Amino acid sequence: MNEHATNPRIIIDASYILGTSSDGTPFRTMCEQGGRIVLIDTLIYELCSNRDTNQWRASMNKLKAGVDAIEVWEHISPMYEVELKENRPYGDPLHDEKTKRMWKMTANNSQYQPADMEKLMKSYVEEREGDDIVTLFQKFANWQLQAAKAIKGKAGDGKEVVQFCYNVVNTPSVIRSPAIDVLKQTAKEEGLDVLLNPEDVDETWAIWHFGKSLLVLLCDSQRRGEDTVKEITEKLRNRLINTKHDLDYLVSLAFADAIASCETTGAMSYYRKWMFGDAKPQLCSYEPDQITRFMDKLK
Repeated sequence: MNEHATNPRIIIDASYILGTSSDGTPFRTMCEQGGRIVLIDTLIYELCSNRDTNQWRASMNKLKAGVDAIEVWEHISPMYEVELKENRPYGDPLHDEKTKRMWKMTANNSQYQPADMEKLMKSYVEEREGDDIVTLFQKFANWQLQAAKAIKGKAGDGKEVVQFCYNVVNTPSVIRSPAIDVLKQTAKEEGLDVLLNPEDVDETWAIWHFGKSLLVLLCDSQRRGEDTVKEITEKLRNRLINTKHDLDYLVSLAFADAIASCETTGAMSYYRKWMFGDAKPQLCSYEPDQITRFMDKLK
């Protein structure tokens, strides 16, 4: 439990907010129970990139029910860039300015949309869905982790695989090297002035959890029996980009108490188990009494 335990911070993913009733009852309940409703830019990106179905406006109307509880967090990329350059943990990801802007926009039911929204979204899609994660992952895969290779060919998400992957993903020496070492080297190659010493890094750092997310990607590809060293297939490339969105939520989850998501099966559910075991619970319900019980367990 973190320092915010009396006011649990719950990250909201796109699947949860899109499935919520139009009156926003779950968010009202979270607010009444003292919870903090955490929004990260991956959620905002997913809602805005689907603007043709008007999900942004509908989501803002839902969130209005819990507007007093909203927190907008910094994205992980600026967080670990600070850590790379200054060799210190970023600290609390709460972004005051963005939070106040979201309060105002949600409370006023603002429907502001830039005139050049299509151009902006194209640029954002290129940034979020480009080849950066693919290139980084291939560099990382080339380290030929013996532990991850042992997973190759194991199917499904049974207890044996979950436990094995959890052990790999949560081994401090493996997180520091090669995971954080690769991130440090890549940053240097991109011209960033890097001061980071991987030996100083622990679970209070964003880059620690980003390193864990790279291990999740590697474990997953090995579990599927893919040869990530010789070739990044188009299928793997697309999955890496999509999976990066899930992992953005989970890296941020390291600084929260729980995540609200309807993805109870598939990738998100076992990636969360690989990264955190049972330490970070998942809220799936929209029922006020179940949300209340869930919140009580977090406090």
